This record gives sequence, structure tokens and C-alpha cells, in this order.
Amino acid sequence: MKKFCLLFAFFGLYSIVAFATHNRAGEITYRRIFDANNPNAFKYEATVTTYTRLPANQIPDRCELEIVWGDGSRDTILRVNGNPSGSCPHQGEQVAGDIKKNVYIGTHTYAGASCFIISVTDPNRNASVINIPNSTNVAFYIESQLCINPFLGFNNTSPVLLNPPIDNACTCKKFVHNPGAFDSDGDSLSYELIDCKDAGGAPIFGYTLPPNVTINSNTGDMIWNCPSPVGEFNFAILIKEWRQGSLIGFVERDLQ
Repeated sequence: MKKFCLLFAFFGLYSIVAFATHNRAGEITYRRIFDANNPNAFKYEATVTTYTRLPANQIPDRCELEIVWGDGSRDTILRVNGNPSGSCPHQGEQVAGDIKKNVYIGTHTYAGASCFIISVTDPNRNASVINIPNSTNVAFYIESQLCINPFLGFNNTSPVLLNPPIDNACTCKKFVHNPGAFDSDGDSLSYELIDCKDAGGAPIFGYTLPPNVTINSNTGDMIWNCPSPVGEFNFAILIKEWRQGSLIGFVERDLQ
């Protein structure tokens, strides 16, 4: 049987105008920033990593994104990777033929202990995603949760995902994707498959998970037996962080 390559994409989503189509994949990670003048401050740096479609002259290119911190505040954060380009301080980095990696960084200080959902919504996803109807009109949405719990000690970092959220498979050949999650605090990690999301975390109308897709909750291996048909698909992996049996955060990966 002849094998055909498939490209898979994890997306966060948002419904808006059809011509704004570019988001392929992404995630939000975070780390605590130590302040010597206030060592007990709840100051965190968030890194938003997105993968978008090229060419930029035909689709939106974001020099900046809006991040929602989960405590009622939001900021505009700048892209920090790649060379200067026109009005952008950085243009991002081309990592494959029509794939660009974009990294945005911002810092925020929380007033007190609680759990916070850090999120980004951006219009829109790229066209022709097989398991997201009308994907060009669906927003890209990603989120992570930070829990600040004084009784469990500082959550210094979210899980960091060492493998990129763009991967390839072939028809009717077993496909495995592992995010390569690592937690420097030594917290336990677990993995779940969840639905991709629309603007603000809303469900995507008509989103479907292809048959024969499973995930190992302990190792993070997402397995698709006999992928089909040829094309682009969206999946989302929820990586939960546990300490002393308590959930202290998660990262949601939207992968292509």
C-alpha cells in the first residue's frame, strides 16, 4: 500500500472573519521570577509559543498578542524571537517550509494566592483542518493554569514541553506524538486528550476526534492507529501538574 504523509495540528480556536487564517499550534508556559526586594512576591513570567502559517504577506502576522492573566487583568506582550522586520521588533523564525515559530513573553505579579487561568485568543486557524468545520472562521485559543498555594510551596515552573507541537504521520501507519514534558520542580505529570477550543475557551461546534486516537495518561504518548484521511488534524493534550496529590497547574498543548 502506498503511504501518504499527514500533517497534524493542535489548535486553540476563535470564530471571526474568514480571511484571517494562520494559527497552527501553540501553548503557554510560565515560571516564577524571584524578586530579591520582595522574595515572597507572586511574580511570574509567561511564554506564549505559537506556530503559524507562512507566507506572512498573505496572512496576518502578529508582532504582539493580548494575554489574559486570570485575575481580571490583561496585557499586550511582544514577540521576542527572530530578526527585526518593518514595524515589528522581531519577525519570528521560519522552522519549516510554511511554518513560523513565534515566541511572546510577559510578566505579571499576582496579588494573592489562588488558581488562575492564563489564556490567549487569536483569530484564526489555518484553512482546511479536517476535524474542525470551517476552520478559517474558528479562533485559536490556548490556556494554562497556575495555582499559587502557600501550603504546597511555590510553583516555580509549569511543565516545559521539549518537543514541538508540529508533527507528521503516514496513512495506516501507527503514529505517536509525545510532548516531551519536563517539570523542574519535580512535580508529577498526567496527560489527557481534550477537545480543541474556540474563543475564550468555548467548545468548537462540530469538532470531532478521529477514531483510534488514545493517550497514555502516565507517559504522554498520544497514539493514532492507522491515521486517515490525508490532511491536517487538530488535537489538544492537557498536561496536569500534581504535588502531594493536589493539582497545582496545567498546560494545554494545541498541536498540528
